[in-house]
Amino acid sequence: KVVHPALQDGACLDCHEAHAAENPKNLRMPIPAICEECHEKKDGGPVVHPALTRYGCTACHDPHATANKAMLIAPINELCATCHPAQKDGAHIFTSFSGVPHAVEKKKDPARPGADLSCISCHNPHSGKFPRLFHEVENKSEMCRRCHKI
Repeated sequence: KVVHPALQDGACLDCHEAHAAENPKNLRMPIPAICEECHEKKDGGPVVHPALTRYGCTACHDPHATANKAMLIAPINELCATCHPAQKDGAHIFTSFSGVPHAVEKKKDPARPGADLSCISCHNPHSGKFPRLFHEVENKSEMCRRCHKI
């Protein structure tokens, strides 16, 4: 469904050496440096997602082709749950004032027009300024104000 433009253009040698390279998979340079030749660096915040530090871009993104947006190897909530299984099905989401757990899917995200609610509605998957990789806020209460006018 989603094919990396370099692959579509047959530009395999933009990333890979033809015969031998010092890096795994004959990459011209290591990940993330090879990715950052074309894509914006994503680990600029003081709090970096450990998966990015530990495994690099390809921990979450397929560099060739995938069925998911943003070249993800799985749908976003499913992908996050592979490393954060206790958070699956929104178990970590605090309950609203009515006692109902907050939705994390199957609803539109008011803070990101055209997108559905997901883990990245509240958390930056790469890096940020705040613990827990919250988007532009320090705590859950401030997070609520991104979507709810309270």
